[in-house]
Parts: sequence; C-alpha cells; structure tokens
Amino acid sequence: MHHDELIAALKNWSQLALPYRARVLDLGSGDAHVAANAWSHESEVRYTGIDFSSSAGKIARERLEKIDWQVEMIDGDFLDKLDQLEGPYDVIVAGYTLHHLSGPEQLAVIARARQLLSPQGTLMVYDVVRRDQETRDEFNQRLLSHIDDDWKTFDDNELAAIRQHISREDYPQTKSWWQKSARLAGFGNWHLHFADERDFFYLIEMS
Repeated sequence: MHHDELIAALKNWSQLALPYRARVLDLGSGDAHVAANAWSHESEVRYTGIDFSSSAGKIARERLEKIDWQVEMIDGDFLDKLDQLEGPYDVIVAGYTLHHLSGPEQLAVIARARQLLSPQGTLMVYDVVRRDQETRDEFNQRLLSHIDDDWKTFDDNELAAIRQHISREDYPQTKSWWQKSARLAGFGNWHLHFADERDFFYLIEMS
C-alpha cells in the first residue's frame, strides 16, 4: 500500500503548502496513521476525521492529541456526513476510501469537497487507480496477482478475505477519469505526487 512513500510525499507537500493552524478534514480517517505521521511537525492543526469505526476514532484522537492538535472525530459514513459539515477547510484528505464508491458517488464527493474547501484549499486523494483503457476486472485481477505474489505477511484466510473484498467492493477509476472529474468538480489544478512502479497506488492533489 506504500504508506511510507505516501507519508513522505504528504510531508514534503505540507512543508510548502499547509498553512499555520490548518483545518483538515479526513474522509475515512481510520486511526489517522497517515495524517499523524505526515504532519506531526505541524502545530495547532484543527482536525476533523470521519470513520465508521468508533474504536479507530478513539485511537486517532489519542494519537493526534499527543501532538497537540485540536481533534473532532465523527462516527459514521462520510457520504452521509459531508452535507452536514461547514467549511472552509484548508485540506481535505481521502485515503483508500473513494474506490469503494460508484463513479457518480466518487464525483459527488469530489464536488462537495471543492465546496467545503477555502479558495486556496487542496483535496489530497491517495487510492488505487486503473491504467487508462484498463477495465475494472483487468485491474482487479492484476492487483490480486500482485497481492498473491508480494503480500507474504497474511495467512490464507486473510488473503481470501482480501480477494473477496476487492472482487466485490472495489471500483477504482483511471488517471484520465480523475483528471476530468477534477475539472468537472471545479478544481483548476491537478498534480500527481506519487505513483508506484506497478501503477496501482497514486497520490493526487487537486486545488
């Protein structure tokens, strides 16, 4: 999943672009591992995380309060919560979450993110991305082959669950789709900060 590379890229970006006392919204925040490690050097961040798991949210709160961030954790589905939020946010992050949604739902989230951001705000998305001209089934099969070959720390039952989840639940979009959708949502700039050597995992900036 290349978390170390993603964290490094987000840290490098933040040193140039993240404002003081930034308001950050994290969609599908989990335990906030990436945000905490990428931006631990930033002081007085005002962080809002949304996740289904209240237990992950508790870990996130404890982790982020240790670095003196102001933390709000919201339990639930960010699709349901986005319309209830008020901006402006300086940064909205969506990490390995949007590919679980349909194409129209993903576009709706991107458009709502643009509405919630400040005029100079940034949407950072890290996720699985298909090659152009690659179908969903082709991508998922390629990813499953990669997992079978390289993910050696999981046992057979865990790998079976991962394969089932990907086959049933994952709807990754192409790089061209992301570029087009950024424009449709009202973003003027699109930048690729990271792509792994096998074309699975991307970090995309929209502003």
